[in-house]
Amino acid sequence: MSLTWFIPALLGTCSALQGIVNKRIMGDVGLPTTVLLNMLVLAVITVVWFAFARPSDLGGHLGEAWSKAQWWWIVGGIAGFLITSLLPVSITHLGAATTFVLFVVFQIGAGLVWDIAASGRVLSLPQIVSIVAALGGVIGLTVSSRS
Repeated sequence: MSLTWFIPALLGTCSALQGIVNKRIMGDVGLPTTVLLNMLVLAVITVVWFAFARPSDLGGHLGEAWSKAQWWWIVGGIAGFLITSLLPVSITHLGAATTFVLFVVFQIGAGLVWDIAASGRVLSLPQIVSIVAALGGVIGLTVSSRS
């Protein structure tokens, strides 16, 4: 098994930790300060990463990259901002388990839409059965945790 299978596990764990930690920080200093703190940490890490990146990893001169910019390039940043700022709010009101169950359900849905519409992939019957089983398990966990 390739190490790339570890990446989603890492990211899922990080999103849970980020939301839970941000909920605690939000309780101490408020949501805007929590988001600012997150964005400052992200900015520092990004600058360090950029400083040590190989020129071939940068996709050309920075000015050249800006000249190629498309309006939709900001979607990732907006999505990151929304995840950072709204996960702690959702955890506060729904709890961590329910928030992340819904998070996973909608990630699966968005991933399916992307694979089918944008990438032109066709899902096989075993993939569809697996997705339905995963969604059933996620929904079952939510229902059973509320009982």
